[in-house]
Amino acid sequence: MKQTTLRYKIDQNGNVEESVQGVEGTDCEAVTKPIEEALGNVVAQTHTADYFTSEENWRAGYDVMSEGALGDYPDD
Repeated sequence: MKQTTLRYKIDQNGNVEESVQGVEGTDCEAVTKPIEEALGNVVAQTHTADYFTSEENWRAGYDVMSEGALGDYPDD
């Protein structure tokens, strides 16, 4: 079984940076959701390569990064 690691960095202004390791796809969102809700407003999210392990998430990321080139995917 793969180990899941959650790391939190809190700066002097009280801003929290959260990172997740060992979780693939959208499972990371399920793991962090209760903590994020307790902390309050999420200002930004950046997904790691582990998030894009599923084809659905990979295609969603490609659409965003290619400025909306929907359906214009590179050959698999």
